[in-house]
Amino acid sequence: DNVKEPARFLAARQNLVLEVSVLNTEGPLQELVFPQELGGDGSIQLSASTLKQNSRNGVVKVVFILYNNLGLFLPTENATVRLGGDGGPRAPQLVVNSQVIAASINKESSRVFLRDPVVFTLPHLETKNHFGANCSFWNYSERSMAGHWSSQGCRLLRSNST
Repeated sequence: DNVKEPARFLAARQNLVLEVSVLNTEGPLQELVFPQELGGDGSIQLSASTLKQNSRNGVVKVVFILYNNLGLFLPTENATVRLGGDGGPRAPQLVVNSQVIAASINKESSRVFLRDPVVFTLPHLETKNHFGANCSFWNYSERSMAGHWSSQGCRLLRSNST
């Protein structure tokens, strides 16, 4: 809340990249892509209409964080992610095989439902073994301080071996 004027802050470290953007939404606006100039394959984009719809007083504040290995600390038990198979002993296991991207608009603590889809691309960390990709997010409850992986509202557009 301290930054009122349009600005952009970027910090990159070995295990994460952080960007805070404060954008003026009263004039022409382009989609917002994170991270913009750091190469790499992981990215997330928000449409211009999403930014405008979530603005307050002509300004929208967006925070992105790209974690390189956060998946190691987010358990896959209790996940509500649909996996193929019949649930037998050879059923697929849920593994976090990518970076994790976090996004926040205007410091909302609860989930924000958007009209336009959020499009993100994440490279596989392990490419030698075949993993069935899925679209999921960390569904976190601020009240209970607990979370789990969920695919509710997510749709995988495409996946390849990388």
